[in-house]
Amino acid sequence: MKRISKYVLLPLSLLFLAGVLTLSVSAANVKPKAPKITAVRNVKQGLVISWKTVEPADGYIIYRQKSGSSGWKRLADIDNTNINSYVDRSVKHSVTYTYSLKAVYGKVKSDGSAVKKSKTFVAAPEIKSVENIRAGVKLQWKKYKNTTGSKIYRKITESEKWHRIGTVSGNNNIFVDRSAESGVRYIYQVRQSVGNIMSVREGSVAMKTFVAAPEKLTLKCTLDGIVLNWSQVQGCSNYSVFRMIQGESEWKRIAKRKTGVLTYTDKKAPVGKTVHYKVRAYINSGSIGAFSFSEKIKRVDPKRKMVALTFDDGPYSPVTNQILNILEKYGARATFFVVGSRVSTYSDCVTRAAALGCEIGNHTYNHTTLTSASDSRIISEIEDTNRVIRRYTGKGASIVRAPGGAVNSRVRQIVNYPLVNWSVDTLDWQHRNTAKVIASVKSSVSDGSIVLMHDLYPTTGNAVQVIVPWLVNQGYQLVTVSEMMRYKGIKLSSGNVYSHA
Repeated sequence: MKRISKYVLLPLSLLFLAGVLTLSVSAANVKPKAPKITAVRNVKQGLVISWKTVEPADGYIIYRQKSGSSGWKRLADIDNTNINSYVDRSVKHSVTYTYSLKAVYGKVKSDGSAVKKSKTFVAAPEIKSVENIRAGVKLQWKKYKNTTGSKIYRKITESEKWHRIGTVSGNNNIFVDRSAESGVRYIYQVRQSVGNIMSVREGSVAMKTFVAAPEKLTLKCTLDGIVLNWSQVQGCSNYSVFRMIQGESEWKRIAKRKTGVLTYTDKKAPVGKTVHYKVRAYINSGSIGAFSFSEKIKRVDPKRKMVALTFDDGPYSPVTNQILNILEKYGARATFFVVGSRVSTYSDCVTRAAALGCEIGNHTYNHTTLTSASDSRIISEIEDTNRVIRRYTGKGASIVRAPGGAVNSRVRQIVNYPLVNWSVDTLDWQHRNTAKVIASVKSSVSDGSIVLMHDLYPTTGNAVQVIVPWLVNQGYQLVTVSEMMRYKGIKLSSGNVYSHA
């Protein structure tokens, strides 16, 4: 084999070295394309920036600009060319950010990304509490400033789809699920928005089985004690009765009742003191319902004297509420003979009076003189009034007072209720004088009196402010007509007229 001359090899080596140097210089001058940002998405951890990878590139540099700022911040360096997304975990709620990317190849950087995507970050709200209250299930979540609204979702099982059950505006962070049904376990989620940007859903939060509170609790004084009745709660296994006596500061559980038993008689309630009651429903799983509304009543002592104050021709809010205020202050009760056509207009008075233990009596629908009305008119006047009373109190009146007390044998036969007149007539409608109303009561009242007044006149309302405490100081118990008759041993019968106990 012939030996290659060193004079030949030397030029070839120089030629190869020159080629390598040329390639290196060329590679060093290659400028990668600017990466294209494809999306900026809101996730629980922050904002996710996604982009298209470019060749050639050794990595990427991410820059961020905060809304209102003029400078760019170098946020992160990505050394792996296979990565095409980044989670910006340092973002703050309701702030708008703009992002830019550069590709890196060696020491050469591309221009900024051809497309810049900006988005406001909306934090996923953390649900802090799920609480059982009387109105339903109360949710509360972390509160963020600048939030324009929140959407609340609910489902029963993990596998079913989420159902939106409500929205709240602004940065309010409380919602009450009033459609929750007793005996059902619910799972909740919340999403918040800033403008038209919505957060992702926070992790779901489950609650124990919801147990509703009894909607209605009524109290009644009897010779045996205080009788409680309450409404049934779906799915509950038992009820507990709680009591607080005037002068005490804590509620005590005094009874437990099984499903279907919706009444209890408190035979140990003290006489002459105001007693408060409330009821709670339970489910055997350990779930506890909220308390019912608390109601109060003063137990009557049959051995002490009593009087029934009665008010005709109302209701009329300014005066009726004035009377109710003083009755409530002294734990007293009265009877309101309402005109049916007025009840819907002043329904708040009727509902409140019934809730305070007062009796709602029937005074016809149009204040019609029954002795001059036809048989059919008499019936409609009474029944139409009872219908509207029932709408706002849950039950109709059990006693009737004829306008003017005008009753004859025909009226007594047609009206299928006891008829109540009075033994003390204050004539407040005639003179409308506060001092005369007070004087007539003080001079005429006695044990078993039924006092006639009208809750239409401010002068009467003012007089009652004096009459009630005076009667209490004189040792009278202020009760309803039906209560007084029952304690006095008088059985009310349909068609009979009663003026005194």
